[in-house]
Amino acid sequence: MEQSDEFKRKLHYTMAFIGGFMGAYALIIRCDVFGNAQTSNMIHLAMSILGRDFVDIAIRVGGIIIYMAGVAFVVFWKKKFDVNVHFVAVMADIMALVILGFLPEHMNNVFALYPVFFAAAVQWTSFPGVFGYNCSTIFSTNNLKQFTMASTEYIMEHDYLSAII
Repeated sequence: MEQSDEFKRKLHYTMAFIGGFMGAYALIIRCDVFGNAQTSNMIHLAMSILGRDFVDIAIRVGGIIIYMAGVAFVVFWKKKFDVNVHFVAVMADIMALVILGFLPEHMNNVFALYPVFFAAAVQWTSFPGVFGYNCSTIFSTNNLKQFTMASTEYIMEHDYLSAII
């Protein structure tokens, strides 16, 4: 069944809200660890390697592997199954949020974000954009960048089509 454009738009906005919620959870509850991205995790991994903190190295490498597994999962799913990856992303988010509800408050913050790492990777790979826009459902700064670029193009050219292409 083909989804209507209105449904796709609403689903994209809903997933952006969920992505923002998981990002806020990670930042507020898990001591400023940004769970939707691996850039910070990889920087801290390098610092842990230099500091020879082998436990932290293992936990951070595990987080990277979990994130990569989420991306690979979506790529595999698209190739092997005839089920919309948007549905898969919604299910991954639901499972991650349920798991987060059962994790102890005082556990390692990076380890506690493993469900967010996986769900964010699945969501980002499943929802790379909408209606021709590069519009992530998990990174608001990229969306701000895309909006600013499109607005500037529109102001300069007064051409709606060039602003979205």
